[in-house]
Amino acid sequence: MLLAGDLDHADLAVVELGQDVPADIVLLPRIGFARVADRTAYLEVVEGCGAVGFRRFMERGEGRDTVRHPAQVSGQIPVSQRSGPGLLTLQTHHHPDHRLPPAGTTLTGTAWAGMSGAAVLVGDRVVGVVSEHAPRQGASDLTFVPITLIDRLPDSTAWWTLLGTTLDRLPILPGPGTRQAPGPQPPGRLLETFTDPFVLEVHRPIRLDDHPGLPPLPPYVPRAHDQQLAAAAERALGGQSALAVLVGGSSTGKTRACWEALASLRESGHSWRLWHPIDPTRPDAALAALAHVGPRTVVWLNEAQFYLDTPLGEQISAGLRELLRTPALARRIHLRSMTDALPV
Repeated sequence: MLLAGDLDHADLAVVELGQDVPADIVLLPRIGFARVADRTAYLEVVEGCGAVGFRRFMERGEGRDTVRHPAQVSGQIPVSQRSGPGLLTLQTHHHPDHRLPPAGTTLTGTAWAGMSGAAVLVGDRVVGVVSEHAPRQGASDLTFVPITLIDRLPDSTAWWTLLGTTLDRLPILPGPGTRQAPGPQPPGRLLETFTDPFVLEVHRPIRLDDHPGLPPLPPYVPRAHDQQLAAAAERALGGQSALAVLVGGSSTGKTRACWEALASLRESGHSWRLWHPIDPTRPDAALAALAHVGPRTVVWLNEAQFYLDTPLGEQISAGLRELLRTPALARRIHLRSMTDALPV
């Protein structure tokens, strides 16, 4: 065991396995070290991170027979998030049991108890050591001390000698080609996830008890307006935003026609989204996210009078017009149905 620093207050040791080890122990390749870039202006993340420790939830048995098995966690390091001066955060993909009581900013008494001192690795390189868990920071976030803080120690030279490297020789992460942290997703969900027409307010057909096994919707009979809807979809597929509005009485098939018009988008080979703003209210939901609608998005405004014949209607209309005339955000299609109570 190799030690450096004040042995009375040592919290970390480096163990070097020589050649005289039992035959049943497999020697692993020597690990390396790396440093996380000191950037605060970029939304970059270091992915592929992990640590192994003896988390509290891995305890098995009782009394003297209690054994705590190792647990492996994985996650990412957000470069810009700093848990304190010089400290970093490991955002794990794990969600500990919230019923275990937290205790200040330490790991003691939490579901993370036992992770202190665990090395945080990116691939085969150590970037730091887990130190604490601050519950207010999030149930899945662990604070760790980066390896670079060794350079602030009065005996840093001795530590770097033990590790076989120096600060200026450490590779810097994220490296070239590292992705930025994802921003907010544009409104809507992928079109292929909409498999239930009734979610989009298509009227349910009359069901007959003596004819079980019928499909959710009866066969569709195209009408003249379906050609116009198909043309709007084709324009959207060709890169030009389009707006289609169906006006008619209740239960005349307006929403069903719009549902059928989605078929060409589903079969186009491109990923389309569908946005059906409805919560907390239709106009509030539409106005809140209208400016964030991305390309290849179906804006589904069923019963459009509930969006436009409201105090927010003028702003929603203006937002729709802005979407239609923005070339950089083309390939949208706006499908709306209206009752004939609202003239257009």
